[in-house]
Amino acid sequence: MFFKLQINTGLDENHDGKLNESEITQSSYICNGKTGVSGAAGEMTRSYQSISCSGPLENLNDILWSYEIHQLNSGDVIVTASIFNTDTTVGSVAYYSGTELANAVKPAVTFVYDIVGQKNYGVWTIYLDEVEGRTVVVYNDTNQTPNPSVWSMTTDKCTTTLFE
Repeated sequence: MFFKLQINTGLDENHDGKLNESEITQSSYICNGKTGVSGAAGEMTRSYQSISCSGPLENLNDILWSYEIHQLNSGDVIVTASIFNTDTTVGSVAYYSGTELANAVKPAVTFVYDIVGQKNYGVWTIYLDEVEGRTVVVYNDTNQTPNPSVWSMTTDKCTTTLFE
């Protein structure tokens, strides 16, 4: 059985959480074709441990945040983060190699979603600060005072899971 998957990209100009036809600037396709030549068996990459944190953003009318980091047995990490309420969820995913992390890169996720004043693309960054022992949420928007707004949660309030 063959299939084709269309992936649309573009800027969500009306901030409704989905791409309308007029907002799509590029479409790509993933297709499964005929089976190729088999390669050598490799080592399976799997999740070694994860840390999950979430909580409310004070003074922002029922807006919550979440952050989850999965460390793979290869040393690489996959990070997801979002802000959400009952109507909307906005977030992103990031991948960091073990080399990047060894060079003191903080595993962060950055995405755009405006919540204050004019729609001028407020920028969110959520990251784990292992040195300080906290997860940090930063919102930058020129329509907001103070700018940036920063919230944090100590990692002892997060859930850590070790996989065997």
